[in-house]
Amino acid sequence: SSSSSFAHLLEDINQQEQQQNAANIQQQQSIISSTYSEKEDKDEVMNNIDTKQQGAIKWTVYTSYIKAGLGCIFGSFFILLLLTAYQATFMYSSWWIATWSDDESHRYRNFN
Repeated sequence: SSSSSFAHLLEDINQQEQQQNAANIQQQQSIISSTYSEKEDKDEVMNNIDTKQQGAIKWTVYTSYIKAGLGCIFGSFFILLLLTAYQATFMYSSWWIATWSDDESHRYRNFN
């Protein structure tokens, strides 16, 4: 009775090892196939990359975009508005830094 139980136990252990080996093999095959498909994807991406050109953009390109998007008059007004806002922001930041750096009230505070 004990020998048959032992034999049955060995069979169960052997069966579990076979199942585990089969699962490990399946996992390895899955990893290999996913690695292969990732490599194919990378090769495909490399073929689809646009070429980069260097150099200056001509003003005619900018003006054609403005004319197509906003119209000539409204586009000119919008660019003027953006440049004015940029300059006003620059002047305000300079004024604020000058005011902040001249503020000496923190030197005479008692921090006790």
